[in-house]
Amino acid sequence: MTMCHFSYCLQRWTVEIKRKRNIGHDVIDEVERKTKRLHVGKDVSLRRALVYDGELAPIVEAEGYFDALVQFSDLLGL
Repeated sequence: MTMCHFSYCLQRWTVEIKRKRNIGHDVIDEVERKTKRLHVGKDVSLRRALVYDGELAPIVEAEGYFDALVQFSDLLGL
């Protein structure tokens, strides 16, 4: 499986797309670094979503960092 990612900020949502065999806690650190670089106003709250293809570590969901966790196959209706 090849590894790739794509980040996109849409209005108040930050969406991280990961395709990786194992997706661990490091995805949270990575998204946190990226959102800090966006320089949004303090009055703007960002919601975070992770669209993923691969095995998601249970800690990622348990942490509660992401407002939405979506398997890529669910987007395609597979």
